[in-house]
Amino acid sequence: LRGLTGLLIAMWTATTATTYLIDALTVAYHETETRGFLRRTRLALAMVLGSALLLGAVLTVAGFVSRTLTGAPDAVRTVAPLLVWLALATLMAGALAVLYRFAPDRKHARWRWISWGATGATVLWLATSVGLFAYVQSLGTYESTYGSLAGVAISMFWLWISVFLVVVGAAVNAEAERQTVQDSTVGPERPIGERGAVVADDAPPYPEEE
Repeated sequence: LRGLTGLLIAMWTATTATTYLIDALTVAYHETETRGFLRRTRLALAMVLGSALLLGAVLTVAGFVSRTLTGAPDAVRTVAPLLVWLALATLMAGALAVLYRFAPDRKHARWRWISWGATGATVLWLATSVGLFAYVQSLGTYESTYGSLAGVAISMFWLWISVFLVVVGAAVNAEAERQTVQDSTVGPERPIGERGAVVADDAPPYPEEE
């Protein structure tokens, strides 16, 4: 019973946090949220479950790769971490692309107008994560400052940075869409003002012709 209660609390917390992230992405695209509570909650829950399944698959594959590399030649063991980071970056960019396409309350953007923010946010996230944990390890004062809460404090700070970078990626996508007259939304080509997305319907400013 305790395990079930803990699981339900964790699911509720994660779903609530994801709902706030969805709201933030909607704002980043200059949209106004019009979906009801149940619809947003269903979307957030689907994303949480999808993330959990994806994480489980990653951990399973990581364990398999770790066992496979045991006793492997040095050259293979040297190249393997680079391939792992490349796979992680690709997976992260793909997950962000799905998030940017389906989370905001707007007509879905084409994949090409999502890739810029997804790629940029992934690169910044990987660089920031490596830099943060390297800094924490070299500093070595979190344990003495926060005691047993050191891990929690570091994790919370890392999550805050991660969410910030995700929203920044959405803002980059929004600005990229705003700077083109092409229809950046899915479906047949539509004129400006009929595309169902604020940034897609906002024509870029041009200097007045003399």
